[in-house]
Amino acid sequence: MSEEIPFVILVGGKSKRFGNDKGLTTIFGKTFIQHQLESLLKISRNIFLSARDKKQIQHYAEEITSFNAVSFILDESDITKEKYFQSPLIGMYSIFKHLLNSNFSKVFLISCDLPLLKREIAKLMLRESRGYDCCIPRWNNSYLEPLFAIYPIQKGYEEAKKNLISSKYRLREILSKDWKINYVSIENKIKPIDKELLTFYNINTEEDLEILKNLLGEIRK
Repeated sequence: MSEEIPFVILVGGKSKRFGNDKGLTTIFGKTFIQHQLESLLKISRNIFLSARDKKQIQHYAEEITSFNAVSFILDESDITKEKYFQSPLIGMYSIFKHLLNSNFSKVFLISCDLPLLKREIAKLMLRESRGYDCCIPRWNNSYLEPLFAIYPIQKGYEEAKKNLISSKYRLREILSKDWKINYVSIENKIKPIDKELLTFYNINTEEDLEILKNLLGEIRK
């Protein structure tokens, strides 16, 4: 079993509030997915994109032609009772299932709407995951960042499948009390490295995108 931890970027969300596919949205001359891949490929060559359907895979394949090391994982559509239901948990379940027979025991899941994740923070999470089943950032108010976290593949698959069958879609519920989890303090461990916490600035609306552009403009002055 390999100790290396692959990265999987989840791009399968519907982006209803944003209006467009967020991963293909451009900021500072590059798409979100390009920004992320440029950072992550300096850490690992084992990178996947998790997509909701074959049409979306085609769109991303056309966008990332220069990143030929990237593979795709297609969402499973027959696990939920609701035929057209969308949830990040479906993507997570599909990722775990896809990697079950791989040489990896854990996987680093990242949402595509975190375009400015810092490579140093990803490396910190990899170090912090040693000796644990799961490694997940936590704010002082106990809010978690489940889509920038490292999960056990076998145990994650079992929990995700159980929750989907039971129609439990909250990502926090996938965290089993039987897992050994390292909750990494965002304020105490991550902020000293990423002072503006840009790694966790997620884009949900066009307004969020404009705010981020203005914020970066001020930082770069």
